[in-house]
Amino acid sequence: MKKINLADITNQMAEGEIFEIKDAFVGRIQKQRERIIIYKLTK
Repeated sequence: MKKINLADITNQMAEGEIFEIKDAFVGRIQKQRERIIIYKLTK
């Protein structure tokens, strides 16, 4: 599995842009498959 740095993703995004991660595994102990949507509101 690969770790994702959300700060790196948001720094590359423009204001108002939407970024979607379709199959992400979230959780510290039990990994659950989730869909993550990141929306950058401001700079």
